[in-house]
Amino acid sequence: MVNSGKDPELGGHDAEITPYFSDIQSFPSFSEVLSSQQLGELLNEYLTVCTDIIQAQGGTLDKYIGGGDVWRPG
Repeated sequence: MVNSGKDPELGGHDAEITPYFSDIQSFPSFSEVLSSQQLGELLNEYLTVCTDIIQAQGGTLDKYIGGGDVWRPG
């Protein structure tokens, strides 16, 4: 939007998309036994790799949720 110079508008558009949800198996269990530093490092590593893959495939990252992410392919 910034690059186009257009003002935002309410509404939307129709598109067929396939959302993808990613999650770390057993995240609640092992997050309780890791230190905050270990958990932060693990999440940073995992989510960085996920984000790099999403962007390399032309996808759009919607959000990070705990130990996972939501995105749609490009």
